[in-house]
Order: sequence, then C-alpha cells, then structure tokens
Amino acid sequence: MSAIRVMAPCMAMGEAAGRAAKMAVKEGIQPADINVKALQKELLEKGAHLRIQKETLATN
Repeated sequence: MSAIRVMAPCMAMGEAAGRAAKMAVKEGIQPADINVKALQKELLEKGAHLRIQKETLATN
C-alpha cells in the first residue's frame, strides 16, 4: 500500500519536469535556466497543486 501514497507526488514531479523540458526546448535554453515563476504559473493554470498561491506569483 505504501507505493500508492507516492504515486501522486511522482506524477506531479513528472508533469513539472516535462513542462520544464518543454519550456527549455521551446526557448532554446538549458532546463536549469528556465524561468521558475513562469513554470509555476503554467502548472497552476493547468490545475497542479503547488504550495504557493496564485497571488504570490502575481506579486513577484
């Protein structure tokens, strides 16, 4: 049963990694150089649950 508990975080990390890779390819940069705020904003827009709030992204 413990494997079930880690599936959601694994899926969330996979989605974030995939979106970061997409952004890096689209912008022609290394994944380490992507705009983290833009990645967080895109994840939130697509329904991801992050510990940050949308208001935090708007003010930074």
